[in-house]
Amino acid sequence: MEEIQNMQMNRISLKRLYHINASSINMLQRLASVNGTKRTKIEAFSAYVWRIMIGTIDESHKKCKMVVGGGWKRENGPGLMLAKAVLGQDGPALVVSSGQRFPVSEVDFGFGSPLLGTVYTSIEGVGVGYMNQRPSAKGDGSWTVSAILWPELAAALKDDPIFQPMTASHLQL
Repeated sequence: MEEIQNMQMNRISLKRLYHINASSINMLQRLASVNGTKRTKIEAFSAYVWRIMIGTIDESHKKCKMVVGGGWKRENGPGLMLAKAVLGQDGPALVVSSGQRFPVSEVDFGFGSPLLGTVYTSIEGVGVGYMNQRPSAKGDGSWTVSAILWPELAAALKDDPIFQPMTASHLQL
């Protein structure tokens, strides 16, 4: 408990919202599928994000981690591996979670279907970066990605052709 109370604050606090075109998702899947092995869209997306992420990690870190849609597996016996990673004590980490089964376009609170569904946290100083991708409410195969990032990763995604900052035109407003 003392470790948690005395942990240093980190810089993972930038919240971003992105749009990814269906054509980009399909291209990533084609590029990730080799030798007759078809990769899922989330596998292809995660591999792409990994390549960007590792370019933003300071060389002083000996390792970094990514979790895709599930919990960490500890290979060296019991312990607080997940907790340490989430608290930022085990090197840079990014969780990529899938909201593919969340039916954004089917939700109706009496005002019609929403144009946007997002994930949000108000936890300050969370020790792990986070991305949640889910179908766009447009229903055209594009994705909405909510993210909590460290500054270097946000900067790398700013100029990336796949990660488009969400705009009113993406929502057809």
